Amino acid sequence: MKTKSSSTERIIDAVQKCPSAALIYYKNNK
Repeated sequence: MKTKSSSTERIIDAVQKCPSAALIYYKNNK
């Protein structure tokens, strides 16, 4: 059952697709 994605779900999805880029993004936004 899929409703519209929350921003958190989008972030999780992006992390699963490209974990290294997400890690860089996370470090830059700390």
